[in-house]
Amino acid sequence: MNEKRIKNAGIDGLLSNYFQAQMSNPWPACQATAAVAELPRRSTRWLTFSRFAVAASVGLLLVGYLALAGFFPREPAGKINQDPLRNIGSKQVPGVPQPGANR
Repeated sequence: MNEKRIKNAGIDGLLSNYFQAQMSNPWPACQATAAVAELPRRSTRWLTFSRFAVAASVGLLLVGYLALAGFFPREPAGKINQDPLRNIGSKQVPGVPQPGANR
């Protein structure tokens, strides 16, 4: 890393001298533009329409979500799948009590 800095020290100085020679000295003063152009003002009618469109799309997304969620069955509240028949990969072995079964 240090060898590269030593080898490139001449290149850095050469480039610095070149770019400083290309810049004008003193730096030219900034000239102000004649007039500042104003942007045309958007009408409130289009703003109202776009806001209504956003509100309607959010409402449609909510209604669609609730309609889709209605197709899926709901689990009873407060129970975490305690039915042993719904366990995946469980085998009933004779003589061995199953988890969640009444003793």
